[in-house]
Amino acid sequence: MEVKVLVVEDHSIVKMGLTAILNKLNVQKVADVSTCAELMTELGNNEYTHLILDIILPDGNTLEYIESINEK
Repeated sequence: MEVKVLVVEDHSIVKMGLTAILNKLNVQKVADVSTCAELMTELGNNEYTHLILDIILPDGNTLEYIESINEK
């Protein structure tokens, strides 16, 4: 199974750390975004097997956004 990871994080140092951890685990990060709006666009355009979510972003709460997708 191909692993496709989307990292949702607004702090660049944390994003770099997560990328380093994924690389050590031989998992290639596919993409990263920094806002809920970017998250929704990315999920609308691509499919991922795993999401690493920062819950609180500048434009909202990622859990509420993900929940709204599941309700559709």
